[in-house]
Amino acid sequence: MELYMSANSPYARKVRVVTYELGLHEKVTMTETNPRDPSTGFRDVNPLGKIPALVTDSGDVLYDSPVICEYLNDVEGDGHLLSKET
Repeated sequence: MELYMSANSPYARKVRVVTYELGLHEKVTMTETNPRDPSTGFRDVNPLGKIPALVTDSGDVLYDSPVICEYLNDVEGDGHLLSKET
């Protein structure tokens, strides 16, 4: 999996913490990107230009940190990090 992120983004930081807490940090490549720079090619990955964005092993692109965290917790992790109760 590949996580497109910026070190300045608190939302990307949240996702990075989740990858470490779930022990997935070795499965996720962290790619620092500037979504405003057209030369990065990031808009080809996520036309909305939002970070963080996660490209899953199946090639799907997820954006929005709560969605990414939920995916990592439920699908890739063991589900222990995020509670299902609201």
